Amino acid sequence: PTTNDADEKNFNVDFKNVDVVLHTGFGYKGRNVLSVRACDAVIVVNGRFGTLSELANAEGEGKPIVVIKNTGGCADIAENIFKALNPSYKNFVVASSAQEAVNFIEKMLKSKA
Repeated sequence: PTTNDADEKNFNVDFKNVDVVLHTGFGYKGRNVLSVRACDAVIVVNGRFGTLSELANAEGEGKPIVVIKNTGGCADIAENIFKALNPSYKNFVVASSAQEAVNFIEKMLKSKA
């Protein structure tokens, strides 16, 4: 979400362990669109409103989405959101572990190839 390294303090982020920083200046909302469009699939773990935004963007882009249940926050309500708003979305799965989530993503991406 940052514009430059000085924004590290403004956004309460730490770049010490980051290999590459891409300063977009888009803020959190713009960053969510960029992140989702740059990925092949989305795995949701916990999360709050930013994660919910990324989840909505991923659905809009037709990306495979796997939610790891019982991790809290957005991840624990995502299944109900999809049931209510887009029950026919075929690229949405709920997993019970990180390994299961990765397995689902691999399977979903292979079926799209």
